[in-house]
Amino acid sequence: MRLLQSRHFNGIPMRLFFFLMLVFSPLALANVARPNIVLFLVDDMGRDDPAFMGNTWHETPAMDALAAHGVVFTNAYAAAPNCKPSRASLLTGTYPTKHGVYTAVPPNANEMNQQRFIAPATRYQLPIGTPTLASLLKAEGYQTALIGKWDLGEHDTAPAAFGFDHAIGWFRGGRLVNGFFAPYDLPGLEQAEEGEYLTTRLGREAARFIASSQQPFFLMVSHYAVHVPLQAPADAVAHFRNKPRPGDGYNATYAAMLKEVDSSLADVVAALEARGERENTIIIITSDNGAMAELAMPSFLHGGKGSLSEGGIRVPLIWSGPGRVAGRVDAPVSHIDILPTVMQQLGLSINNVDGVDVSPCLQNPACSLSRSLYWHFPAYITDPRFASGHSASPAAAIRQGDWKLIDNMETGTYALFNLHDDIAEQHDLYRTRPDKARELRDALLHWQAQEQAAMPAPNPAYHTLTGWPWLRHSLQQIWQRWTTRLTVWLVLRDTE
Repeated sequence: MRLLQSRHFNGIPMRLFFFLMLVFSPLALANVARPNIVLFLVDDMGRDDPAFMGNTWHETPAMDALAAHGVVFTNAYAAAPNCKPSRASLLTGTYPTKHGVYTAVPPNANEMNQQRFIAPATRYQLPIGTPTLASLLKAEGYQTALIGKWDLGEHDTAPAAFGFDHAIGWFRGGRLVNGFFAPYDLPGLEQAEEGEYLTTRLGREAARFIASSQQPFFLMVSHYAVHVPLQAPADAVAHFRNKPRPGDGYNATYAAMLKEVDSSLADVVAALEARGERENTIIIITSDNGAMAELAMPSFLHGGKGSLSEGGIRVPLIWSGPGRVAGRVDAPVSHIDILPTVMQQLGLSINNVDGVDVSPCLQNPACSLSRSLYWHFPAYITDPRFASGHSASPAAAIRQGDWKLIDNMETGTYALFNLHDDIAEQHDLYRTRPDKARELRDALLHWQAQEQAAMPAPNPAYHTLTGWPWLRHSLQQIWQRWTTRLTVWLVLRDTE
């Protein structure tokens, strides 16, 4: 009562105080004009791929413009190192330990006698009835649409089952069977003119939805690029082939694919501006996981898609729109935070999620979040075409402040890194900092037990080879490494 009777609050005039409360309150956003939500998801875009993250060769002007006037999270993570579990976590705000989608491929992908463990069963689609960002917003009166990749089921687990009123260009899997040029064999795009480029078409479909939609709406633009196969329009590829490169490792087709993704974002922004809805739309831009190590552009990060190293799980993340102050946020955040933050921005609460509301970081880039982030990947992945970067074995990880611990379940070893001093994860401090290692290891084990995380079991068929079987296996491994290098060289040569 004394506060209300005073004309000043800590030196702030009361009228100004209540004005600021009104401006920055999420409820104000909900009551004055409920913002539209655009979730723009790129496939396999590495943290260091966009220009706004420091890449001087790639061209991403639409992303850069949103980054310049929005919030850029420099320590953003996917909740899993590959597509299905990552996308499931992004849409539900929960870890894979909750929804049970652990990997995108059969969890035991190697010859059984080469695996020390048998991976647990995994789901390949969200459990029916699971709340998602789309279904929660639909219940609040939002018109909802998915344009592009789904990768989380079909029939009774199609996008419509999880809150999407409108879906086009999706199918149950993740990698395009027919490539990026029409005919695509994707629903809603059957009449595409032969030779049309899918990334461009998805941007146009997103713009059409915006032009004809009712407010408010939730639009998820989910690209198949920059996932392999590496394919892009000839003129875009020629542009980068003729552009001087700052060093080795820059691929013209990959750069062209990213530029086309950015152009589709420009179409989305233009459609919002044409309707006068740009300033009333939250735009979130991110990637489902890190880039494939062999195809990633020069990066400071170690590893790639499929691994729990930074290169496999660190992703770009932009938040643009009402209720934020432009700047760069260093506090670690995860995809699981997007759902609760969106709901909070609308003045709505949400329970039973693992993510937290990071709205304070939208208003104060110097924010801090005192919590740990976790990863649990109990499966094997082996793609013989990309054996080094797209190969994974059971592992788990925890990040707590600047510290990160990786548990390699296959070998029974741990690695500890201080990411503030060693973002490239080159200096394992597990033996030199046993106190910190023990602290994080105990925290990770406690979390796994609390989550009842599915764990791999010892493989009774596993055995150590000796004699001729060992020699034959070694020769096979050498042959696979050389054929893998040859395959990667051919892919990159054809797209340089």
